[in-house]
Amino acid sequence: MDATRLFPILTLLVSAPDAQAQEIRSVSDEPACSCRIEAELVTTLRDDDGRAGLSTPLVVARTPDGRYLVVPGNRQGAVLLFDSSGSFERPVGRPGQGPQEFRNVIGIQPGLADSILVLDAGAGRLTVLDSSLTVARTIRVPDFSSWFGMTESGELVLQTAIPRGASQDRIRVLDRGMTPIRSFMSGAPIGPGAPVQSLRRRLTVSPDGRIAVAHNDRYVVELWNISGQHLETLTRSPDWFQALHEGPSTSPQRPSPRLETPRIDAEGRIWTVSHVPDPEWENALGEGRDLYGRTVLGSREGAQSILLDSVIEVIEPETATLFASLRIDAHVVFISPEGFAASYRQDDIGQPYVDVWKFELVLPPAPDVR
Repeated sequence: MDATRLFPILTLLVSAPDAQAQEIRSVSDEPACSCRIEAELVTTLRDDDGRAGLSTPLVVARTPDGRYLVVPGNRQGAVLLFDSSGSFERPVGRPGQGPQEFRNVIGIQPGLADSILVLDAGAGRLTVLDSSLTVARTIRVPDFSSWFGMTESGELVLQTAIPRGASQDRIRVLDRGMTPIRSFMSGAPIGPGAPVQSLRRRLTVSPDGRIAVAHNDRYVVELWNISGQHLETLTRSPDWFQALHEGPSTSPQRPSPRLETPRIDAEGRIWTVSHVPDPEWENALGEGRDLYGRTVLGSREGAQSILLDSVIEVIEPETATLFASLRIDAHVVFISPEGFAASYRQDDIGQPYVDVWKFELVLPPAPDVR
């Protein structure tokens, strides 16, 4: 690989507008400015003595004090705490369904006043941890809750899938006291083509209540406000993103490109992460392969390979313009609103590591008006 690529519940229902009434905007193909995305390696989470049992992570989150919480994919009831230097400290809670226990953690997000929110799909609840990572309270959540976030004023936003293959998801809003106040639908069709599959969208919430919903199988991002008003839908069709509905794969094992959870920065720009097949993806196929893009052992060379690369892009939604794009030889996911992200790897002997990155948009210098 080219080393330069490495850095580089329900009360009030608000109906979504008709597909034809929604504002659908196509994002420019070329960057509108000479901006660039810079990647800084912040730290590496390690499991040197094997006490943590670190494996391919299902969830990675950054705490307000700069530590890291990891849910290993092979133990979804375990939450592991690492310090800011990457060393393992201790488990948080234990597997189970009682107090200070977890069954199937699928999301961790910052809450109010340095609290941490842990979404446990297996137990059907949201656990609020205080600054010492002790359980402060638990909240029952609707079935099929997945992606979620909290505004700076304390409203909780939950994405809940509609069962039986519907093409929409329900977004539920709870007030600061966790009383449901609103729900509305996202994922309405955006034009001709195959229907969007349920459970294939990912939601993020900005502190001021803007909501971005990314479609997993096509490059589409819906923008909403906390009141349930659809603001616009952004679409993009780069050559490197082959949507699932555009035709069969050239290989039954070839991983399909997909759009992951976005983020909204302080200036309102949308950051997207797309996972696309690595040019050498076939070398990653072997015993124990993972077609969800995680590190794979047992390749033809007998060493680890990566199935997927990541393309990180920054979009200005008001003008539907692309600011910058960066392709990285790693499977990257955002883990905090401030631009921190994580990627997983193993060395040649199978030792696991989670690299933590910080991504920043660098704008061109202001013109000299002298």
